[in-house]
Amino acid sequence: MLEYINIKNVALIQESEVVFGKGLNILTGETGAGKSLIIDALGFSLGGRANREIVRHGEEQAVVEAVFSIEDKKIEKILDDMGIEHGEDKALIIRRTLHMNGKSVCKVNGTTVTVGQLKELSSCLVDFHGQHEHQSLLYKKNQLQILDAFGGKKIQELSADVKTAYKTYRDSKKEWERANLD
Repeated sequence: MLEYINIKNVALIQESEVVFGKGLNILTGETGAGKSLIIDALGFSLGGRANREIVRHGEEQAVVEAVFSIEDKKIEKILDDMGIEHGEDKALIIRRTLHMNGKSVCKVNGTTVTVGQLKELSSCLVDFHGQHEHQSLLYKKNQLQILDAFGGKKIQELSADVKTAYKTYRDSKKEWERANLD
C-alpha cells in the first residue's frame, strides 16, 4: 500500500508531500489543480519514462520518493531475488532522481537498481486506472492473482500448495510418458 510520496522539483511542484490513509484514496480537484502531476510523479518514481522536461525550471534535478508498506510474499521474493534488504517493518522506499543531463538514478531501500528492475517490482505495487486507459483487471491472468490476494494468507498458501502439486503431477506424467515410449 502506498503510504507516502514526496515530490521535489517536478514540473511546477517545488516540493510537495502526500500522506495516504489506509484503504481507498482518491485525488480530486479542479482542472489544473495538479492531480496529474502527482500521478505522473508517482509513475516516474516507479520506472516510467524519464524526460528532462519534468525537472522544474532552474533546478538541477527532480526527485520523487515513494514509501510503501508491503505484505505480499511475491514482493518480498522479488526483493530477495534482487538482493535488496527489507526489514520486519515491511517498509519499501523507492527513490528516483532525474538530473538535467538526462541521467536517472533509481534506488529501492537504498540499493541502486536498474529501471528494468524497478519496473518489475513496481508492477506488483501500483495499478493505475483512468478514463480510457488499459486496465489490468480485464486480463484473466491478473484476475486470479487479485482474487487470491483478496483471500489473504490462507488462500495464498493453499494456492501455492496447488501449484506445487500440479507441477509434481505434470513432471510425473512426462516421466511416465517417456517410460512408455521406450
